[in-house]
Amino acid sequence: MVELEGLLDYHLEINSLDDAKYLLKLAENQHPGATSIDIRRAKLYFSDGRFREAYSLLNKLEGLEPSNHEVFLIKGLIQIVD
Repeated sequence: MVELEGLLDYHLEINSLDDAKYLLKLAENQHPGATSIDIRRAKLYFSDGRFREAYSLLNKLEGLEPSNHEVFLIKGLIQIVD
């Protein structure tokens, strides 16, 4: 899973959203329900301008992992740009 997360992060950083979407599907098939994959999905939504979907997913993740700093970081970025 770590390899897929790293690849996802790379493609999100370089804004290669089609590749990130493909890798996200692979990761979800291999690790369904993994919150680390859901966080990357929220990042993809953010990068794709789908702020409401990202925020909704992050609210769900906040309930599952209230101490995960990435959740709050992405939520803060959404509030800045939206």
